[in-house]
Amino acid sequence: AGPAFAPSVGNGKSVRYEAETRPATPTRQAAEKARRVRNMVGVGDLAAESPVYGDNSAMGRPAAFLDRDGVIVEDLGYAHRPDQVRLIPGAAAAIRRWNESGRLVLVVTNQSGLARGLFRPADFDAFTAELHRRLAAEGARIDRTDHCPHGPDDGCDCRKPLPGMILRAARATGADLRDAFLVGDRDSDLAAARAAGIPGHLFPGGDLDR
Repeated sequence: AGPAFAPSVGNGKSVRYEAETRPATPTRQAAEKARRVRNMVGVGDLAAESPVYGDNSAMGRPAAFLDRDGVIVEDLGYAHRPDQVRLIPGAAAAIRRWNESGRLVLVVTNQSGLARGLFRPADFDAFTAELHRRLAAEGARIDRTDHCPHGPDDGCDCRKPLPGMILRAARATGADLRDAFLVGDRDSDLAAARAAGIPGHLFPGGDLDR
């Protein structure tokens, strides 16, 4: 296992994850595409606009970028119904502490089930609304959600491991990427963080607030 990462979440408490220890080894093509995405965010069409949920008024604040499935909610495989919202242990507590510390909580999630026809945009919206409701009941808040609706072979610029969603969310909220990190459960999450120039940290499962 790699060394532990413990981002501050306020109230003197830290959350521990495994720090990424593998060197970044993107292919030349992937590196060039990531560079192009960084240059074009906010200047013309970046594949498709991702739906946004939450408050976009904060400017210049530190940020926690979170994957959704496997980090905030259990990864059930193309979950899309409100009754499938099952919070990861400690997720609400960790998000609440980031809220209280003034850190933006920004979700960036691949949702290829849309491209595969497994569920509709309205289903994604309903799932997101229920997730917000469940978190709010525990005093926690997601400030913005971006999702990629494309499949792996669609050639978009938003699907992780590319950084499009991270950079778009940062531009929209004014998040300070110099004081930001990403927590994910897959190599593609960590690769997207690298491409966006922020630390990426692997959540191995268990309690997100430990």
